[in-house]
Amino acid sequence: MSPDSDGKNAGLPGLPGLKPRKGAIMKISVEFVGAINSGPYNKEHEFNLKEMLTVKGFLETLHFDKGHINYIQVLRNGKRCPHSEQLSNGDRLELMLMVGGG
Repeated sequence: MSPDSDGKNAGLPGLPGLKPRKGAIMKISVEFVGAINSGPYNKEHEFNLKEMLTVKGFLETLHFDKGHINYIQVLRNGKRCPHSEQLSNGDRLELMLMVGGG
């Protein structure tokens, strides 16, 4: 199921007091950092989710090619997290591409 976006950025994203919109069970704040393509979303965006999702489940609802999802590094509330982690209401995610070089 796709996230329902309200098109607004709250003043205090990532705080437990964030209330999901009617019909949603949780609200998360997402920042697309660096070279990652934010697609149709703002660089900082809030999503109202209609179901409980893992990080990977959420990424799969976005515009990313399924083969590229494993290359997206995720910070959840400021700490690295595996894609298998369950999201919670008020989470703040930072999405970025892993880049290598030398």
